Amino acid sequence: LTNRDIRKAPAFIEADVFRTIQLLPSVSASNDFNAALIVRGGSPDENLVMLDGAQIYNPYHIGGVFSTFNSDMIADTEFLAGGFPAQYGGRLSSVLNITAREGDSKNGRLSDTNPIKKYWDYSKIRGDISLLSSKLLLEGPLYNGSWMLSGRRTYFDKFVDMYYSSKDETSPFNYYFWDTHFKAKSAITSNNILTYSQFAGKDNLYMSFGGDGFPEINFIWNWGNTTNQLAWKYIPNSNYFIESNITNTEYKFNVDFSIDIPSSDSTETDNSSTDADLSMDIDNVVRDFSIDQNLNYIVSEALKFKFGWESKYLYMDYREEFAGIERSNLSSKPQINSIYGNVIWNPFPMFYLNT
Repeated sequence: LTNRDIRKAPAFIEADVFRTIQLLPSVSASNDFNAALIVRGGSPDENLVMLDGAQIYNPYHIGGVFSTFNSDMIADTEFLAGGFPAQYGGRLSSVLNITAREGDSKNGRLSDTNPIKKYWDYSKIRGDISLLSSKLLLEGPLYNGSWMLSGRRTYFDKFVDMYYSSKDETSPFNYYFWDTHFKAKSAITSNNILTYSQFAGKDNLYMSFGGDGFPEINFIWNWGNTTNQLAWKYIPNSNYFIESNITNTEYKFNVDFSIDIPSSDSTETDNSSTDADLSMDIDNVVRDFSIDQNLNYIVSEALKFKFGWESKYLYMDYREEFAGIERSNLSSKPQINSIYGNVIWNPFPMFYLNT
């Protein structure tokens, strides 16, 4: 799927790559309001979702209504509903590999006499406002390459704040999300290309009800992803090239829920206690540090080889606290090492073998 395919598909408020994929064969959705992908009957957590080679663990905004990927920064999307190549391991349902666009490396705006033009320039600054969010896209040339920066943020919380400020009241609820993506690419030599990709996205939900003699309920829910990837492509000749990647991904999820019940004792002062009468706190963290390398060898158009290895170091921590007592504390640091080989043989147009 190209960026144009995503934009041409019917959209809910604004273009979304996940909702475009839901229109493809073998893919369905649990309901009209959920962007999660159900591929060949599998659950959404059986899908491998990657952005520039970095795994994204919870790629949704608003609890699943929208994907966490801004359509402005997507160059193309590879969706595999079955028959995955060996490099993706044993994923059960599907593989979704999203490649972010590269910046415009040709149409620089700085004058030729500017000394920094050789190393950095800009070619485009574009803004966009939809019913859901405001977007900003910047791009331009970099030393022997290009750079791109995109950002998106909802403004629902700003309207809510303005409304309650006009009434001189405190807002009882608020919600917003934001995401940013930065990508820079540079050919440091004729045979070596470096690419850095960084993504961050976060959701913030707050609700507060009650008070004035009634039980006061406070609910805070935050979650988000952060990825960093450095890729090095070495191309000694046209027959083979080596890709090396260092990737760091972090996913955080936090829920804070509390209920304050007013005391019937009139002698108790307001500042006698700051603790909630009933509280629940959940923290969930996943950190993924991966190193991988891929060797691509092209014998001819009919025969291609691909070999690679990966070392993945995970840190997973889940903590649950209820009424001030720790109910659950799960922590683990698994390590996954893998190696693969892939052979593609295409002797004539009607026969294709991927082993």
